[in-house]
Amino acid sequence: MKKSPTALVVAEPKKPALLKKATQLIESKAKLSFGAKKLANVLVMSAFNDLLKEEKHYIAVSELTQALGIRTNDFAYLEGLAKELSGFQYDYGVLDRAASRKWSYGPLFSNIALDNGVVEFIINPKKRVLLYQPETYALLDLNVQQSFDSGYTLTLYEVCNRFRKVKSTGAIAIEKWKEMLGVPEGGVYDQFKFFNSKILKPSIKSINQNTDLNITMVVDTLGRVVRTIKFEIEEVKRTSPVTEAAPLLSTKTEEESLVLRMKMLGIKVKEARQLVQDYSHDRDYLIGNIEVVETAVEMGKVTSPSGYLIKALKEDYRRITPSLAPKTSRQQELFEAQVEEMKATSAAEVEAAAKLAETAQAAFQSLSEAERSAVIAEFLERNAHARKSYHKDPESPLVKNILSAYLVQRWYPEQSFEVIQGESTTVKG
Repeated sequence: MKKSPTALVVAEPKKPALLKKATQLIESKAKLSFGAKKLANVLVMSAFNDLLKEEKHYIAVSELTQALGIRTNDFAYLEGLAKELSGFQYDYGVLDRAASRKWSYGPLFSNIALDNGVVEFIINPKKRVLLYQPETYALLDLNVQQSFDSGYTLTLYEVCNRFRKVKSTGAIAIEKWKEMLGVPEGGVYDQFKFFNSKILKPSIKSINQNTDLNITMVVDTLGRVVRTIKFEIEEVKRTSPVTEAAPLLSTKTEEESLVLRMKMLGIKVKEARQLVQDYSHDRDYLIGNIEVVETAVEMGKVTSPSGYLIKALKEDYRRITPSLAPKTSRQQELFEAQVEEMKATSAAEVEAAAKLAETAQAAFQSLSEAERSAVIAEFLERNAHARKSYHKDPESPLVKNILSAYLVQRWYPEQSFEVIQGESTTVKG
């Protein structure tokens, strides 16, 4: 009896790992290495769903290294990329600057840390809305960046991808291209022939071979000097090569985030997943006790975070008081009292902020329609970034949040100050 021939197993092409990337970040002046550029993309995508809800974000080293296309044990290289990226000052929106006169400069990541197989990172709070709700953006497949071997190629691809629907980047000054690509100033690249042969041509070739874009460079010269470069863009369908299937880099679900947080506290992944399942009916209970333990760790009050978390879940340390504290050490009792004090202070601050917001909103609503219109006009004058969103939809949650913050932080305090000044003047008179 003949044996059946062994079937040839063909791996599925990688599913797209799409990142909605703000054009201000794409068109930034960022002299970063290729690895750091890829790391920034992966971290932003990993955190995307929770950008406006969480301060800290987590991703497993195994998932991160796979997304970057590096060995899982190459910690020294990963540490170098994190150091390069953490606190790096981006110069945002190079192309948008002349038309809108907007300018922004600052870090994207305020902290990146590696511990126990998990990377913890914090995204600059001032950039979270820009990343989550960009006015203009490009959809990037992060699987594509693994096929490149240069940061210049990655950036050129991102810029061209941003213009794919209009079929052209338009003529852009060569100096702007060099800023966006991160080309070093001075040296051989000041000469176009070297800039072209060493950076542009290899990047164009790589993009045309490895992506669904086909780009063609058009230069405009004055005499023998190249002034502007334009890329004409064509979308093409390419047959994906047979590749080893890789899991899709995904944004974290709440369950995955909780598992990673507990892993940081020393809980084994299998046990952490079981805890998530056990407390699926009361997620606030689990999250609240994890937060208590994380705070204890940050304050250096716990020597065994995993054991402390298990005790916290058994006895519910969210509502703990010194009199109910387990009989451990005096240091532990003091810590738990401090936690309660911190919670009480936090609650009082939240309540005070809510009352202030309510008072400011009531004062605004008590104005006449003409007076409210004047306040709105002043708000838009002081917050140019909100104008387009306001004119598009003045009732959108984003606009309401920005306006509410303005009323509380700027407008209402100014009104209160004017009242006080008026009273002082009357007394003196």
